[in-house]
Amino acid sequence: MNSQLRASRELVEKKEDIVGGNRQQSFHYRLTLENFSEDVAELQLYDRIPTGMEAADIRVTLGEMSDKLSNEALYVEREHPRGILRWDVEVAARSAGPEARKVEYRYTLEFDRKLTVVTPAETGKSPQAREQFEDLMKSREWAY
Repeated sequence: MNSQLRASRELVEKKEDIVGGNRQQSFHYRLTLENFSEDVAELQLYDRIPTGMEAADIRVTLGEMSDKLSNEALYVEREHPRGILRWDVEVAARSAGPEARKVEYRYTLEFDRKLTVVTPAETGKSPQAREQFEDLMKSREWAY
């Protein structure tokens, strides 16, 4: 990443409800991009939602987003099904603080209310998540 760009991720809101016999956890995230350069920055912004749950009784639903996900064919085919979110964004020159570029999205987990689900953030940094991210980046080097 260019040293004149800065990205941050913030959990804006987390809600938990009981609906029927299921528990619903709703998450709202904000990704913020700051560009301290004199030039516009065009980049790919990535984040991830849970997928491939071992238990078939956990459902993940992607909700509202401030920006559309990338429609690039290889991303749609290979990465999106694995829970990788990608936005192709433009960050204006000298956009920091209140003028920073923001991307927001929401998703919901729904599962039996007797289950307990914890996120990697609640249990500490996940070495598996980091390893999967590094594998993804290596695979992208030859895929594109």
